[in-house]
Parts: sequence; C-alpha cells; structure tokens
Amino acid sequence: MVVGLTLVSIFMPARQVSIEGIGTLSFETNVSLSVGSGVAYASPDWLPGWSYRRTINLSPITSAANYQVLVTLTTGTMGNPYANIKSDGSDIRFTCSDGAALQDYWVESWDNTGTSRIWVEATASGTSTIYMYYGNAAAGSSSDGSATFIFFDDFSGTLSKWNVHIDTDVYINASYGSPAPCLEISGGSTSGSPYGMAVIGSDATYAGFQNGIIEADVYPTTNALPEIIFRGNYPANTGYKGRWDTRSGDETPWMKPPYAGWNGFSTAVTRFGIADQWQKAKLSVNNWRFRIYSNDTLMSNINAAPHLPRYSGSGEIGLANHYGEWARFDNVRVRKYASPEPIATVDSEEPDISNTPSDKDFGPVSENSSYWSNGSEPTWDLSGDDCYFTMTNNGTEAVTILIRATDFIGGDDWTLVSTSPGVGEVRMKAGKEGDEDEDEMVTLTNSDQGFISDLATSGIKKWELKLETGTFTDGVEKTSTITLTAFTAT
Repeated sequence: MVVGLTLVSIFMPARQVSIEGIGTLSFETNVSLSVGSGVAYASPDWLPGWSYRRTINLSPITSAANYQVLVTLTTGTMGNPYANIKSDGSDIRFTCSDGAALQDYWVESWDNTGTSRIWVEATASGTSTIYMYYGNAAAGSSSDGSATFIFFDDFSGTLSKWNVHIDTDVYINASYGSPAPCLEISGGSTSGSPYGMAVIGSDATYAGFQNGIIEADVYPTTNALPEIIFRGNYPANTGYKGRWDTRSGDETPWMKPPYAGWNGFSTAVTRFGIADQWQKAKLSVNNWRFRIYSNDTLMSNINAAPHLPRYSGSGEIGLANHYGEWARFDNVRVRKYASPEPIATVDSEEPDISNTPSDKDFGPVSENSSYWSNGSEPTWDLSGDDCYFTMTNNGTEAVTILIRATDFIGGDDWTLVSTSPGVGEVRMKAGKEGDEDEDEMVTLTNSDQGFISDLATSGIKKWELKLETGTFTDGVEKTSTITLTAFTAT
C-alpha cells in the first residue's frame, strides 16, 4: 500500500429539461477535475521535497493537546538496514493528520539496523493519525527535545535551566553521556555517615510539575542512589522523590521530604538500581497514584494519599545523588500523562507520486453522450499527445499504480457501471499511453484495479479519461472522486 491520492473530483452538470409552456431550460454546470496544484508531490497533503512517508496510527487517540507519543521503528517494519532513509535518520520529519503541518520530535535513540525510538509531539487532542516522512538527501536533523517536551535537558549546554541547591560536586561531564555530555552529581562519602548529598532543581526555569511523567537516563556508580524529585519546593523542603538504589537488599523507593530529613514510605521492594551502566528511569505521577520504572519495567505502584503529610501542589523537578561516589544523568524530560498511553503503529511505505494538470473543464454534458478529457476520441494506439493527464513517480523506487472511483453524489446519485449506462448511471474508463484500443482501458469501479505497472523512478506516464452518461432524473450537481494509489514492491 502506499499513498491514497485524491486526484479527480468531477462535478457533473444538469440535463436539458422541457417545461410545458415555457420551452427548453438548460441547467449548465461545468465539469471540474480538481487535483493538487503542486507538481513535485502527490497531493496538497504531501510534504514537499520528501519521497516517502508512512502513516502512523495512534490507539487510543491522544487525550490532550501537545501530547508526546513514542514512535518505535524496527527492521521488521523499515527493512535492514532501514530502506530509503538516511543512515543517521536525519531526514525524518513528522506531520499531523493533514500530512503537511510539521510536528516537533526528538530522537531518543537511532539504530538503522535495529530499534529506534522517537518522541513526537501531537499538537491536537484527539489525534489518531500522524505521518512520518523520509527520503530527502538534502535534509538535516530537526530533532529538538526542548520543543517536544514540557521540560527537557540533555546537558549539551550549561546548567542554566537549574539551580544548584546542594553542591558537593555538580558539573557537566563532556566525556560521558547518552550520548555525551551528561550531568554528573557526586554523593559524598561511601564509608560512613554523613554520606553526603548533592541536589539540583529546575525552579530556575520550571516549577510547574504536579502530574505527568518524568524520564531520564541514569548511570550510577557502585552503591550510588540516584534520585528524581517531583512537586519539589527547596526553601520549604516539601515534595517527593523516587530513587534507583544500587545497593543490595530491600527498601521502599519512595522518600519525603526530598531535600533533608527524609523518610521512606509505602511498601519495600528489592532495590533496582543498576550500577555501572545506563538505565532508563521513569516516574509516573497522577494525583496520588505514583509509579516508578526501571528500563520500562514497573517496580512500584502506590497510592500515596494515606501517607501524611501530603504535598499536592505544583513544584520543581530535581536530580540528586545520595551516597555512592557519583551518579550521571542525561536526557531529562517531562511529558504529559495519559492512561492508557497511545500506542503508535507504523504502517507500510507510501511513495511520492503526482498527477497534472490541476484541473479540467468538460463543459455541460448531455444525456447518452461520451466525453474525453483531452477533448475528442483519440486515434489508436493511444499516444501521449492523445492524453490529458500525466502521472509522475517522484520517488526512488519503481511503483505500480491502482485506480478506483466513487459513485456520483448529489441529488439523485449516479451509479458507476461497467456496461452501457442507463437511468441514473455513468461509465468511466481510464486509458494510458500505449493502449491499442478502447478495450484495453480500465473501466472504473469502487474497488482498486491495476492501471500502470512498474512506473520507474522519475518516470512519467500519460493517461486519458472517458466519461459516458446515461439518462438523468434531475439537474443537481454531482461529484465523483477518482483515487490513484501507488505502492512499491518492497
């Protein structure tokens, strides 16, 4: 499957009717064939300059505006290596359901011979479809975490988004990261109390976290306790924190207050911090339902409401390390909460095709008559000069074109037929250059039929449309749509 391309909207005119005592009254409506005005892309909803796209279906639909959706690419879907896309993925783009309005995105990880993870901000609530475009050798990356998330820091600049609340040694480490650089926070002594602690907080730029999801990559050294603070207020020492403790044994991962004098609350679990490797840390907060994850595995799910005192207001997020020599953080981000979260399913590839010209006026039509889009019946074999339309393959692989049409809608509808049309019926045929006679033309139905085979890269094929009317029962304008669909062998 590929691009469902709406090429032709036909507005049928009325008939001539006799009214006794008045004479012949002519209802005339032009027949218009309307297509996208561009010539370098399949239709007005195709992103100019890109050769391929895929539909991404979201289920359930997004429940809020500006919701961050995870799109996962695999070799099972994209080929191995990914086909028709730059090896570094820098030419990917995402649009909303109109196929044209760009959506912000951030590439979490990219492996064109494995699995890639991309976060896309779907701007409209209720979004069920977005598009991923690729196949543009001139395009550079537009991955932008700050534009995609509510809050984001990959520590590629300074610590200007943060206030350092407690500093035993907090700095950006240019040599390590996921990818480098990253934040490194020391933890103080590991041999005895006091163990030491370092904390930074986002209240320099962001203190609006109440509900949502916080994610980060963490890399703790042996015995380190990397922690993420939420609903935090450093001067008041209020809020909560979750921890990814690398020590052995059992303990609750939930602590409050977060900055000093904290105590654990809720049920103990086996500590799940992983020393000396990168680990995906995630907190999900929805009112009093708190969840903590390690590498996308749920480790603790609690109702925090019974545990007093409660901190319900908005606050900062924070990063801390308590105990252990150091912990590293990278790709810290805040996104919206939804349950269940939309799952993105990547559909098959759609190549870029186009059809010109953009319009055609048949003029008034009469009953039991035939019309050709190029003005008159062609001489056979059908040559390019006999054809009105030109189909172009703008992609980088050969494509096959299917064709279908809808019945005519408006007043007393007209039905497409494959035989000579009668009352309230019409027959349409499509022929391509090289057809030897009318018998080789495709009679259009509501179902896809083969039309143009193996249209090469940058190839063109001219084609012609024949319209045969039956008899009319009213003079109301009617509309039909012809759809050309292209697909590649891969």
